[in-house]
Amino acid sequence: MPLLRLLDDRSSDRWQLSVQALLFDKDGTLANSEAFLKRLVLARYGAIAKRVPTLSPDLLLSWGYRQEQVDPAGLMAIGSRQENLIAAASAIAIQGFSWTQALTLVTEAFSEGDAACEPKAVQTPLLSGIRELLQLARSLGLKIAVISADSEAQIQAFLDCYQLNDWVDLIWGCDRQPSKPDPATVLTVCQQLNIDPKSAVVIGDADSDLQMAAGAGVAAIAAAWGWSQAPKFEAIAPIATQVEDLVLIPD
Repeated sequence: MPLLRLLDDRSSDRWQLSVQALLFDKDGTLANSEAFLKRLVLARYGAIAKRVPTLSPDLLLSWGYRQEQVDPAGLMAIGSRQENLIAAASAIAIQGFSWTQALTLVTEAFSEGDAACEPKAVQTPLLSGIRELLQLARSLGLKIAVISADSEAQIQAFLDCYQLNDWVDLIWGCDRQPSKPDPATVLTVCQQLNIDPKSAVVIGDADSDLQMAAGAGVAAIAAAWGWSQAPKFEAIAPIATQVEDLVLIPD
């Protein structure tokens, strides 16, 4: 099996593992999503505020939007659309709306805000070095999967937009069960790929990715390359500050 090697900048330790598969997160790992997420959070908030003039800006904080920046560890960055919707509905319900009213209002507002920001794929460009990494991984016979909190339709649109389909064996979005961050997701993907989980590596930009991998007993690498301010990781995993830190060596 090919060897995946990484020099961890925090400890100067050389991490390496014989691998059969690379399991990537999408937004913030494969795709530069920061600017798009800033537009999306403001569009959704504005659509809700039109319906609820007394809407508190604390909703922005709950989504992880602070000082005109999206927190890489915040709900907007790592949560699914449904999780962000529930957070918004909770903020509305506090103001006296019934839960049914809050859900209906926020669902309509999200549809309006999302539509104003589409299409997503063209606004979330492929991060530097990713194409070369995927191409090399495929040439060495590795399996590649994308596991995302985004929908499978959005994952597929991203792959189509940047012509990555030939290098990706499987996509797994939030509309499948189990889904991120359930560790069973990783094990299910490995089963679908017909590979030993011990020879897979999860690569993601959030602690939830790393914790998901740890829960499945699978190795993980923290991707710190996809944001203007690198994420801070609490979970224990080697950190790659740029895509080129990952070195694949033929067996």
